[in-house]
Amino acid sequence: MSTASISSSPLLESALAVVAKMSRDEKAVLADRIEAELSSDEVPDWHLEVLEERAALGAKGLDPAIPAEEAFRQIRDRRKS
Repeated sequence: MSTASISSSPLLESALAVVAKMSRDEKAVLADRIEAELSSDEVPDWHLEVLEERAALGAKGLDPAIPAEEAFRQIRDRRKS
């Protein structure tokens, strides 16, 4: 499910209303717990396969790495055209 499809769900709006009433410390604890839950998600097998394939290509010099800023620039340029 994409984040765009749930951006206005009633459950999310209800949760945000509760969060708005929390203290800064409570929000920090909640953020830590959400981050821990999200980071514990399993990486799909297909994602690992793509990473392994790209690493193998990179080791052979067939897929040279570029700095992140350059990659972001390329993405922005593609979105403009």
